[in-house]
Formats: sequence, C-alpha cells, structure tokens
Amino acid sequence: MLRTVLVGICILFQTSQAFGQHIDQNAIYDWYDEKTNPASSTLYNGVQYINEFVVFKDTLHQFYNTNKFEKGRVVCDNKYFGSVFLKYDLYNDDLILAPSGSSGSFPFKLLKSNVGSFELNETRFVNVDKLKKVGDNQKVGFCEFIWGNNKFELYKKSWKVKKEITVKNRRFYEFSEKGRFYVYFKENFYPADDKTDWVSLFPEHKETIRAFFKDARKQLKTNPAKFYERLSNLINTKLIEEQTNA
Repeated sequence: MLRTVLVGICILFQTSQAFGQHIDQNAIYDWYDEKTNPASSTLYNGVQYINEFVVFKDTLHQFYNTNKFEKGRVVCDNKYFGSVFLKYDLYNDDLILAPSGSSGSFPFKLLKSNVGSFELNETRFVNVDKLKKVGDNQKVGFCEFIWGNNKFELYKKSWKVKKEITVKNRRFYEFSEKGRFYVYFKENFYPADDKTDWVSLFPEHKETIRAFFKDARKQLKTNPAKFYERLSNLINTKLIEEQTNA
C-alpha cells in the first residue's frame, strides 16, 4: 500500500526526461526497497533467461555496455524499482534481471510488455512501443532517451548483429553494434537518420538543417548521438522563436 502511494506521488512530478534526475525521489524509493521484500512484487514475473551464445572474446558480447549485471532502476507495470541488478541484451532486445544480485544467478528476462523504462549506467531506456504510437505498426522496443522537451524528443535505437566463427572446430560468436535515431513528434515516431528525414519533419527549417549537416558533418561520423542532440537543440530554438514571434 505504501509502495503504491509513493509511486502515485512521484508520477505526478515525472516528465519524459526526468527519469534518474530527481535524486530525492530515487532516494525515497531505494530506502523503501531496503525496508521491504520486493520478491513478491510484479517485478519478479518473467521467463528464465538462457544465453545460447558463447563468445570468443569477452568484449564482443551481445549486451549493452557490459556482459556483467549492473545495479540499475526499472519501471515495471507502472511501479518503480531501484537498486536491482540488470543487463540489457541488445541482440534479443530483452531486459534481464538477476534476483540474487550481481552474481547473476537464476536470471530471467522481464516481460517486455510490462517494462515502461529502465536505467543502466546513468542511461535511460524507454519502451517506446508501450508509451507511444509508432507509425505503420512498427515495433521498435527499447530506445535510449537522448534529448527532449514538450515539443519533440530524440531517441537512439541500438542493436547488435552476430557473426559466427569457428576456432579449433568449436563454434563461437562475435557481436557488433548498430544504431539508428528516431524523433517523437506530433504523437508519432519518425526515423531521423539523415538530412532528408529531418527536412521532412521540419520543412520550414530546411535551410537551417542543411547548413548544420554541412558545417558539422565530421561530428556526424564520429559522434552521431551528440550531432543529433545539437541539431535537436537548434531546431528547438527555432521553434521557440516561431512561437514568440507568432
């Protein structure tokens, strides 16, 4: 009952970019988890996770950031859980939980339909299929929240592809990461991977967009997430100016 009250209070103050930024809120939740046993909660509801892939090099795994379980936070079935041990399988787009802690014993994958968002390594991920409509019934799954406000939001979808190799007649796998960007704008998600996509979204600012792609093209190659974050800020400034001058 107390848990429900705490969730209800904090949801009133959450915004689309607020996850992980309200330190006092997280402290309250973490304190509550320490004082109660969450094992009977809706969080512990999923199926056993078995990793079928053996990698030849530990660094070429299919997980986000590390193949070890890390302490994170998750919103599951509209309830917040802090200080849980998670890892994110980018190949299968599954969030894995270890009930026993960092040892990783008895892991299971959470039901994706129950997971609203989670945080790992100070990075927030959102189940965009659950929160918002995606055009053409396309399933996107978990996306990293990059930037956003009440006008539009920028997300990055990352995944990994596998390559099979044979070493001394044994089969191993190597994984490499791919990614693309999406913008949530006017109640829908749109691809935002190139200049054409952005001009289609914001045609009234096509000259600004074209100039930015030309001037910052080196950063687009070296750090595309930062490039699109800067572009989002620029477009946002233009939208504010439009609103002010209207």
